[in-house]
Amino acid sequence: PAPLPLILALLLLFQGCAPVVKKDDQTQQMPLLRAQIATLLENGDLSQAASLLESIAQSSASPQREDLLLEAGEIWGLAGDWSRTEAILQSLTSQMPNQELAMRRRLLLAELAIHHRDLDRALDLLQPPPGPDSPLMLRQRYHKNMAEVFRLSGNLLESARELVELDGLIEEPQTREANQLLLVETLSIMTDTALALLKPDPPGILGGWMDLVRILKHQRDDPANFGPQYQAWREAYPGHPAQPEM
Repeated sequence: PAPLPLILALLLLFQGCAPVVKKDDQTQQMPLLRAQIATLLENGDLSQAASLLESIAQSSASPQREDLLLEAGEIWGLAGDWSRTEAILQSLTSQMPNQELAMRRRLLLAELAIHHRDLDRALDLLQPPPGPDSPLMLRQRYHKNMAEVFRLSGNLLESARELVELDGLIEEPQTREANQLLLVETLSIMTDTALALLKPDPPGILGGWMDLVRILKHQRDDPANFGPQYQAWREAYPGHPAQPEM
């Protein structure tokens, strides 16, 4: 008999009675399933996308099974359903098929710990960091998580330091702008005295951000002098990554 059409399989899946798909058929259908998942994510249907990934994983072999389950857990976290993320993590053994999947598992465990405000456990899980040859997305997630742990623990300087590291790994302009705004907001919580005393020597990129935030703070009281101060800052830090909109 002819294989069950994909559209019918998906309809049955969304009704909670997904058919059993043979692995060979699933391999052939994977590009279409991936397109369906991408559409669900674009439409904001995170729960549907995560459920579909979990369903595909049930009939997948290692390492694809672990890859799909981790992706589902990551999406459940984005959807705010951390109980589903936790259930997936509990179903996965600590012995992952390869280093990349092992790092993804540790990052997701750390993100779950951050959600529960278990910051010590999160820090333990985030060590050691991914190496320079690790996928870019994993290095980005690592620094984002470290920044959040330090922020929640009140260590604003170290949080900013991690955001600086993250900034250097972001290629998409809008995402980088959002990260730089978060960096400025983080440093803005620090007092002017703390910004001056804790500035690194030599200042480097982080010190440049700290001086810029001091200028931004002062412009509230002396807006007329902001232009010359900002220009002087640009001359003092040529090539600084702060976008012009800053």
